[in-house]
Amino acid sequence: MSEQKYNPDQVLNDIHSCIRWFSENEKSTNIAATSEKLDRFNILLARFNELVMDAYDVEAEFEDDYKISYAKSIKELTDSGMSVNKAENEATVSLADKKKQWREATSVYKRFKSRLDRFDKIGDGKKQKISVSKMVELKNV
Repeated sequence: MSEQKYNPDQVLNDIHSCIRWFSENEKSTNIAATSEKLDRFNILLARFNELVMDAYDVEAEFEDDYKISYAKSIKELTDSGMSVNKAENEATVSLADKKKQWREATSVYKRFKSRLDRFDKIGDGKKQKISVSKMVELKNV
């Protein structure tokens, strides 16, 4: 897992600030200002993407930890004479906290990934709008 470089709350606040600016300036014909804000938005998306990748790494670590611990627990219990079914049940109960951590990490990753997908769509829409505006401007010249 890489060292966290950005504050997730700050990055999200900055992204939402850009989106708010886009909404407030929806009718603006100032392509330069919109392009500048879109550049800032894309930088923030790159930062947020790094946070998504970090969340994925954390989720994968928790998954690996749980699965390895689960397998070791079942092996130890079956080696001591316990049936496989009973060992699986006991391992599930004894590792409930690890599984909960894994589920929580998965949930965070999925939320971040979902937000990134939505932000990407917003950015793509703004890029298209700028392209259309430039084409219209060139036609009128």
